[in-house]
Amino acid sequence: MAEKRSWDYLPDDCWELVVDRLNQQDHHTRHLKSVSLVCKRLLSMTNYRLSRLTINDPMIHVNRSVSGLLHRFHRLKHLDFVDFNGDLNRVILEIAASDLSLEALNLSKQGRIPAESLKKLGMRMSKSLKILICSRLLCLFGDVDLSAIALSFPYLEELDISYPQRSYITDGGIKGLASSLRKLRKLNISGNKGVSDHSLTIIVKKCEVLSEITALDCAHITEDAISNVIRENPNIVSLTLSGNRRFASVPTLPINTSCWCAKALRVFILSGMTISDKLLLSIEEANIPLQKLALAHCNGFTSSALSSLLSKYQSLKYLDLERSNFLTDRYMESLSPYFQNLTFISVNSCSKLTVHTFYTLATNCFDLEEIQMERTGLGNETSPVVLTKNSKIRSLKIAGNISLHDETLTKLVSVCPNLISLDVSHCFNITEHGIKESGRTCSKIRELKVNSCLQVKIIGTLEFPKLEVLQARRSGINDEELSRIGRYCTELLCLDLEGCFTVSDRGLKEVVGKCKRLRELNLKDCRRVNVYIADWMVLSRPSLRKIILTPGFDLTEKRKDLYWGLGCMIYNS
Repeated sequence: MAEKRSWDYLPDDCWELVVDRLNQQDHHTRHLKSVSLVCKRLLSMTNYRLSRLTINDPMIHVNRSVSGLLHRFHRLKHLDFVDFNGDLNRVILEIAASDLSLEALNLSKQGRIPAESLKKLGMRMSKSLKILICSRLLCLFGDVDLSAIALSFPYLEELDISYPQRSYITDGGIKGLASSLRKLRKLNISGNKGVSDHSLTIIVKKCEVLSEITALDCAHITEDAISNVIRENPNIVSLTLSGNRRFASVPTLPINTSCWCAKALRVFILSGMTISDKLLLSIEEANIPLQKLALAHCNGFTSSALSSLLSKYQSLKYLDLERSNFLTDRYMESLSPYFQNLTFISVNSCSKLTVHTFYTLATNCFDLEEIQMERTGLGNETSPVVLTKNSKIRSLKIAGNISLHDETLTKLVSVCPNLISLDVSHCFNITEHGIKESGRTCSKIRELKVNSCLQVKIIGTLEFPKLEVLQARRSGINDEELSRIGRYCTELLCLDLEGCFTVSDRGLKEVVGKCKRLRELNLKDCRRVNVYIADWMVLSRPSLRKIILTPGFDLTEKRKDLYWGLGCMIYNS
């Protein structure tokens, strides 16, 4: 009889803690293989403990139906169908007939809401289902679909019906939805063109416990909506709105009185709206626990009103001032004493800002973790001589700076020795020298984006030993560099080579053959790549889960059996 190992004596409670920890999906565990592969004991435990499952075509193809999965994982609480292209009605009916007690269901990117099968599901799980996500549907048939949701799941706490390709929602449909979903806490109705100020007023009146509203890209929303929402529901914690400047109007409601009611507001995000100084000053006077503020693509307010607001809320963690055209280096320097607690800042598309603003932020913002300065004036001025390092900065997004060159890039990254993510896409003057120097300075980089950097043919693979994600669309990377990536970037998980015309089968075989953890590969518009190399790639690299090929690849049933049986999705459109 085989001798028992020391860990064989551990009780199930201990192993359950281990399994739960591995299932938390942080950076260190999210790409690990399932612990169910280790032994039968952990397989049984995983089957019992698993609470979240993403169901896709390969999974259904291998298991023949969803019923077997539901029987195996009988404690599922969260089901995700984002990448599912099969018969959704049939699958939901199978779920309705199961013993599950679902709490969350994600039907995003489907054709439309399966109203009839949802009614069947509602008969079984109307009280247990708390979260329904129906984002980016092909079509949202307005009041009919909203009525089906409301009648099937009256106890919903979170609902996302954002960005349908076609939407027919009216104020009447919103009123019916809000009247039924009295326990709703979070609502995302972004991208529904029929949503107006009146719709939001109805929602906050009917849903008294609502704490979070997101309504981006809704053309008929104005500053009045802010007054309506806050006045009718002072318990709102997060308010995210954007409208259309073509419909901008002078606010007709007393915004200052409304903001005094907003005692719980922590997240306030506005985009593409015309707002007044009166709004900013009333927020300043309201003394709310604000932590996240965005005024991206907004106009109508002055720099003095913004400065006064920021001086009041020095506890802000997140600040987005994208396309605030009045921002200058000197003005940002005057604001920097108010940024002591910032962890994120975006000043994208602020063309007057240069490298001096970057150094001001890096020097004065001690908790800053991410800086976004895309499409600014970086590279237009000489860099300061004295450089103070900021070890907290982890992400630097400086794409679209057409004047940025290698020397300035090298100085920027030298300020951020612990950088993990770097994006210099569309910086046309950056060469492989600047990229290699960045890797030498920041050896912890895991994500690198050099899209449309045609002068970057070599990334300096020895300098990026921890690289996991490489986006190099329409760059100068060739077969020789792919061979080096295969040898030295052994941690690589995702490789995007879309539009790299010099890449061929030879280079791909090198990188796929040697990067043993590779999961995603984009080869769209790689004209020298034979699309039928996909057969070899899937068989040679079992870790692959997603491959995007140039249109023209014939995905026959036989190939589906091969790819899906190995858990890999192929896209060729």
